[in-house]
Amino acid sequence: MSTALRSRIRRACLLGCVSGAALLVLAVGGASAATTVSVAMDSAFDGGAEGWTTAANEQSSPLCIEGLTCPKVTDEYQAAGGVGGSGYIETKEAGLLALGAVVESTGTWESPAFTYLGVAGQRPTKVELSLARRAQLTDLLGLAGAGATYTVELVDQTTPSAPVVVTNRAPLAAVEEWKRTSTAISPTLLTKGDSYKVRIRTSFVAPATAVPAGGVGYDDVKLTASREEGDEASKGPGGSEGSGSGGNTDGPKGAGGGGATSAGGGAEGSSGSAGPNGGAKGGSGAPGARGLSTAQLRTAIASQGLAATASLRHGRLIITGRCPKGVRGACTVRVRGMLSRRQAATSSRRAKIGAGGRHSFVVAVRPQARARVRQQRRVLVEERVRVGKERVTVYKRVRVVRG
Repeated sequence: MSTALRSRIRRACLLGCVSGAALLVLAVGGASAATTVSVAMDSAFDGGAEGWTTAANEQSSPLCIEGLTCPKVTDEYQAAGGVGGSGYIETKEAGLLALGAVVESTGTWESPAFTYLGVAGQRPTKVELSLARRAQLTDLLGLAGAGATYTVELVDQTTPSAPVVVTNRAPLAAVEEWKRTSTAISPTLLTKGDSYKVRIRTSFVAPATAVPAGGVGYDDVKLTASREEGDEASKGPGGSEGSGSGGNTDGPKGAGGGGATSAGGGAEGSSGSAGPNGGAKGGSGAPGARGLSTAQLRTAIASQGLAATASLRHGRLIITGRCPKGVRGACTVRVRGMLSRRQAATSSRRAKIGAGGRHSFVVAVRPQARARVRQQRRVLVEERVRVGKERVTVYKRVRVVRG
């Protein structure tokens, strides 16, 4: 065989090996791109405060008398002016003549409780809390010694423990239009199946002088968990997971030690490589159950099952129903408008919705209920949902928009 022929054969073999390696890289890259996202809590405030409540205001000194020696703080829902012109929640300090020393007052908002399920009962590879905020504090922060900060926490309602600090006393700007921020949270800091609330504290430090009024608004508060199905470098199918660090733009990073977790209640393997802070990442193990319990499904439907508004057009109500992203399989959904939990206001409609999908239900308003529905700003909606063998019924008041 000639030298030239041997050279051509060698180059062909080398090209084939390189091409094969390139195809393998593309396949691995494609496999790692699959991501499942579950929304644990989502408050857009389009139709009201959406269950958010105000806690008792806090003062840094027993000498604080709100409105006299320290700023009076109020927490209010605003129906317009938020992101996209919708509603939002706001913490304000009222103008006053502060007679005492430099003191601090804090206003607090708390979300309704929600159940954290990971990603359909499985351990997520990433958890994020995002929100939009706006500050109007030019006059206040123009004073010597004045300041304003905000803190975001996740408070476990099921297991008494210290709250998970998402953002810790981040300084607020004097003037800031709606700005979105997202903070990563180590998945090991949250317990699947526990009930949580989001707590937002806004603190104002006022000097001993005249204090102008100002306020801070919050909108689009959302907690999401995601799972990279093909990313074996960042997760294991079983076992305990090493902790990661969380936080980005505003708050400090959180960390926690690895601990044993369950993926939907099944037994998990114990072997695996070491996590970044000493926890063991899961190696092999039997997967847990993939379905949601009745209580978990009810929580998911209550927070994600219906859009915040419904349209009233020509005697028909258009209601948007949703199947939560965390559900495995499809939801069979039936909705109808109600005058009360025992008295229907509309006909009912049923549809099958895939996980993460939505459907617009057009239901006719009953003649005897038309006058009341036209007069109401909100309508009670009954939503019956079946996923596999689990069935739940939830009720939610949504804002009526007249078309």
